[in-house]
Amino acid sequence: MGNVRIAGRYAKSLLDLCIEKNQLDATAADMHCLHQAFTDSRELRNLLSSPVVKADAKSDVLEKVFGKSVSPFTMAFIKLLTSKRREQYLGEVAESFNRQLLAHRGIVRSRRTLWRRNPNTIRTLKALRPKYWSSVSDS
Repeated sequence: MGNVRIAGRYAKSLLDLCIEKNQLDATAADMHCLHQAFTDSRELRNLLSSPVVKADAKSDVLEKVFGKSVSPFTMAFIKLLTSKRREQYLGEVAESFNRQLLAHRGIVRSRRTLWRRNPNTIRTLKALRPKYWSSVSDS
């Protein structure tokens, strides 16, 4: 994985802006789509990380590939990353955004399933702790 700090910061900024502009659901769907595209397409990852390909060409490719499938809000964010020469981190930003979105919504990822963290679930786990587990995190 490339630079996780850069990806995390851009993802956090995007999440905050989405909340402020009420674009969270649309952007979440777009980021899921972007992450899947980067996971599936080695060619796309290679193109965006190549120093030989000019920024204009990368921007054009991203516009043609994602321009009609993502919201204008997300496309503006993609263009921002490209203008800052951070397009090679787009897949990592999408992944980080998805993780931060889950945390924002209070969803905890376990090994096999997703569950929403709430007081009733925590009380139940604490009650079962002595019987089944030697240690269950209180956090």
